[in-house]
Amino acid sequence: MIWNRFCKNKLNYIILIVIILAIFYQISLLIHPLKWDSISCCLPWRFTVGESISNGYFPWWNPYQSLGYPLHADMQITPWYLPVWIISLFTPYTLVVVQYEYLFHVVIAGIGMFWFLRTLKVDTIGCFIIAISYSLSGVLIGNAQHYHHITTAAWLPFVIGSFYHLLKSPIIKNILFFSLSSWFIVTGGYVGLVIVLVYALVLWTIFYLGYYYKINKTIDLRVLKACAIAFLLIVLLSLPQLISIFQSLPYFSKHNGIPLESALFGAFTPHSFISFILPYTTVKNSNWLGTDISMANIYFGICTLCLAALGLFHSNKIKWFILAIIIFSLITSLGKDTPFRVFLFHYVPLMNFSRFPAIYRIFSIFSFLMLAVLGWRLLTKDFDKYIKYFKYIVLFVFLLVLGFFIYYKLKANFSLRNFIVSAAFKDNQIIGYKQHLLFQSLIQMLILAVVWILAVFCKNKKIWTRLFLLVVIVDFAIAVNLNAPYTVYSANGPSFSKLNKSKNKYEYGFNQTHNYKVCETDSICRSNFQSLLYENTSTLNKHVTPSAFTSFFLSDFEYIIDKQKTYLDSLIKNKVCFLTQDVRKMKYFNSDLKALNFASNTVYSDISNFKSLHNANKGTVDNIKISPSEISMDVNSSDSSLLVLLQNHYPYWKVFVDGREQPIIVASKTFMAVDVYKETKKVVFKYKNNSIRYSFYISMLTLLLILIGLIYFRGKNNELQKK
Repeated sequence: MIWNRFCKNKLNYIILIVIILAIFYQISLLIHPLKWDSISCCLPWRFTVGESISNGYFPWWNPYQSLGYPLHADMQITPWYLPVWIISLFTPYTLVVVQYEYLFHVVIAGIGMFWFLRTLKVDTIGCFIIAISYSLSGVLIGNAQHYHHITTAAWLPFVIGSFYHLLKSPIIKNILFFSLSSWFIVTGGYVGLVIVLVYALVLWTIFYLGYYYKINKTIDLRVLKACAIAFLLIVLLSLPQLISIFQSLPYFSKHNGIPLESALFGAFTPHSFISFILPYTTVKNSNWLGTDISMANIYFGICTLCLAALGLFHSNKIKWFILAIIIFSLITSLGKDTPFRVFLFHYVPLMNFSRFPAIYRIFSIFSFLMLAVLGWRLLTKDFDKYIKYFKYIVLFVFLLVLGFFIYYKLKANFSLRNFIVSAAFKDNQIIGYKQHLLFQSLIQMLILAVVWILAVFCKNKKIWTRLFLLVVIVDFAIAVNLNAPYTVYSANGPSFSKLNKSKNKYEYGFNQTHNYKVCETDSICRSNFQSLLYENTSTLNKHVTPSAFTSFFLSDFEYIIDKQKTYLDSLIKNKVCFLTQDVRKMKYFNSDLKALNFASNTVYSDISNFKSLHNANKGTVDNIKISPSEISMDVNSSDSSLLVLLQNHYPYWKVFVDGREQPIIVASKTFMAVDVYKETKKVVFKYKNNSIRYSFYISMLTLLLILIGLIYFRGKNNELQKK
């Protein structure tokens, strides 16, 4: 049934895609580039993953940032997300790819919601209204820069919908579909949302089993078995990611969680509630909002909000469950303004690993839209009766907006004509939030007035529903294009075409030979892009640097960069590989660094074979080649020395000196080194992690079996329909 519903709605999906792409014309036509983390993080990190895959490597290691870290273990990069692999096999990651990848997930969000509602037997017009309201809601607009948040929102309807059908009918095809959908969120989504979603699904299962036992006086073993199989499949699919996480935890600086202050950063503050009706207000004045503007938008349509209010009149008791989810998620999203997020941080496992309380508003939006579905069903079931209720709800919201308009009109100077000319649909940093509020208040009152007039004078349900859909589309076309210049794309910076030209400066492949001097900061690497890109550009032109705009650090390196920056600055004056004979005992590490008693070639280790200390550097290191799995160099040493590689030590590295494996020496707490001798010619560091490699094969085999199963059941359903 799930697959049949999906395929039967192909034309509707095409229409939905056209609507979304038309509203996002600034992005879909490549007029303006995405902004902030989309450029600073998504593009360079995905480029690194894509370079690895397209050149035949696993995404093992990023040698270019933070002086090296395990790429496969950094979940903010989503290295095991299937769409990233598919894209990487066919094209390098460029700004064009990142741009359309964002649109892809917005479209997936809409299609997922449309599909879910069709399986609930909601009529086509209602599906369009709710799908548009979800795919263009505040999270997908406000958090456009946070690509893993967008990925979570995109696949959430598929996960919730498929799990609903699994509980309702625990058959194999429903299990397979749920497992596949969940895998996309686990590998591509934000870890904080994944954790909450797991808790939500577990509680949902418990409530269902309790209800089933109350009615039937027995446990529903079919559902238990189905959930167990689904859990196993999800684990098998996610095995490379899960093993990567567990392997890296002892070496990850935040393996015990993040500070409470970080966990409370980025809340959906009380002032942000204005975005329920006037989201344009929240793109200005972070101080007034008390949060980042990315976190302040919960808009899902002012017309849809009225539908959600009407849903409270539905007799179905499910509305109370939906309200409970709304209250829970909103209270949690408020961060420090309520004690609830603090309680979760301290007492609920894994809730101390995620930032941004505002991310929980995605569950509020989803739940409000389920209330809107109930309201829509009332209208379509008994139009003459409930259109009267709806009319008064619209009038109430109109008066609420009017109240805001009058209040702020008395407090602020506002010229409609000047605002339209200088600020509307632009990124204007001069005009304040009050003017934004006043401008959108006029628009919202006009929209609500049209809806009210339709409710009063249009007596034909069929005509009314179509006109209402048109109003919803207009509502989002305006709201999205008002907010997008502030949170989605960069309207004031370089044009898309100019920024995209920077791809000519990317360095492709891993066969080049370099001297590999270390860039002191990412800004030096960035100069090659003429300031067109913001952060993490060292990954694009393959320059090694200790800096990075990231939250993923290996513990020992974070200590060096935070506590011993002067020593690090001295050390990186060398090439990424260098010879030294100034090797000192670790017991002198802190005292020497405190007294600044070190040279640029000084390293500290208790493992080296050196018995006496020297200061001369006799020899050279040339022909350095760096790839995600191997770093090689030619060595010409006139005496025994320590070869230091300015890459962080991680247990899956091995070193071979003239073809013979030697023990890796940890130098200065975090770097890799090896003893070399006068006759040494070639040194190769190799990254080898068979656990990840074999788990990837298991994951792909599981995926293949799931796809075969879904195709089989699709064919079987077609045969039954023909009969």
